[in-house]
Amino acid sequence: MRFEFVFISALLMLCFLSLPVAGQSTKQPPAFHTSALPLPRWASLGADEVFVRAGPGMRYPILWTLRRQGLPVEIFLEFEGWRKIKDPDGQVGWVHQSLLSGQRMGIIKAEGSVHLRQRPDSQAAPVAVAERGAQVKVEECGAGWCEIQAADQTGWVESSALWGVYAQEKFD
Repeated sequence: MRFEFVFISALLMLCFLSLPVAGQSTKQPPAFHTSALPLPRWASLGADEVFVRAGPGMRYPILWTLRRQGLPVEIFLEFEGWRKIKDPDGQVGWVHQSLLSGQRMGIIKAEGSVHLRQRPDSQAAPVAVAERGAQVKVEECGAGWCEIQAADQTGWVESSALWGVYAQEKFD
């Protein structure tokens, strides 16, 4: 009986000691979110050759190589200096953050071609045409429209025509 009392007392004390001190946070940082930047978010390739790996480190095998500087990618996980990305084809893998850029880029995903317009309005005069698959620089977005630069032309397209921006995303 004495043994049971000592055992239960020790067990209760252990439980009590494992409780957080008043005011102490029990919130742990997310395992795969190591920067203060939001997830998911868009970035672009900052190099013309980027190895995409199976895991977050040099010891992981290379799955494939992306060879298109400025290609938009979606970052959805982070681990130290590594970012798990999705490319426009839906392929997923890890790349080192030093190979990414914050420059906003997009890919025309609309069927056929899209007209770049003088202002964010479907009735505005077209200034240029961009074909499906064209890589463009995204200058700003708001109210369902994005101002893009394609080759030497600048104009507005509906954000739904682009891969590389979120629906109703706003930035400048």
